[in-house]
Amino acid sequence: MQNALNSGFHFFPNYGYLVEDIPLDIFAEIRKEVRKIKSDMENFPSATSLLSGNIEQEFTLTECNNVLEPYVLRLVKSYDDHFNYIKSINSLDTDLPLGLTQLWVNFQKKHEFNPNHNHSGVFSFVIWVKLPYELKEELDASPGKYSNGNVASAFQFTYSDTLGNLRTHSLFLDKSSEGKILLFPNKMIHCVYPFYTSDEYRISVSGNISLKVKK
Repeated sequence: MQNALNSGFHFFPNYGYLVEDIPLDIFAEIRKEVRKIKSDMENFPSATSLLSGNIEQEFTLTECNNVLEPYVLRLVKSYDDHFNYIKSINSLDTDLPLGLTQLWVNFQKKHEFNPNHNHSGVFSFVIWVKLPYELKEELDASPGKYSNGNVASAFQFTYSDTLGNLRTHSLFLDKSSEGKILLFPNKMIHCVYPFYTSDEYRISVSGNISLKVKK
């Protein structure tokens, strides 16, 4: 597509993220498996050694995959219709289908965190199952309360702008964010900051959408 030299302010094309409320029936299936694991963690295989999080309790999900996969693939299509992202991935000489290849649950405790990282695959997503605090209380209790960058409990992206400077984009979450899904390209660098005001788990489900070899 050619760009004409028109008067006015212009933005460079870039990739963003997609947020949506999960359908209640799918969310119910996710919560069902999460409750099952939470009630008997010692008898489920840990996924912690495979992940970047400084989080003690992380487990692979299997039972809700078939319900979740077609829904997330619909989100991927909506994302690509808007941002035209998949076309930028031109390392293969043939088209391959996308599928849900990794899915896990994070039981994050007070003071635990997820450092800057990205994911494997083509797209990644996060679903917030339980956020046991109010944002105002978190920000007030944060060690960064008086700083110019209070990011208590935030999910944060880090990216380069058109001048090569690093920028951040923080999503501030609390109980009102439960049941929402965030979809983004897997290469986007992101992190999760600690929370401070609750002794309950902050529970999130994450997954990767990857190219699948045809059989």
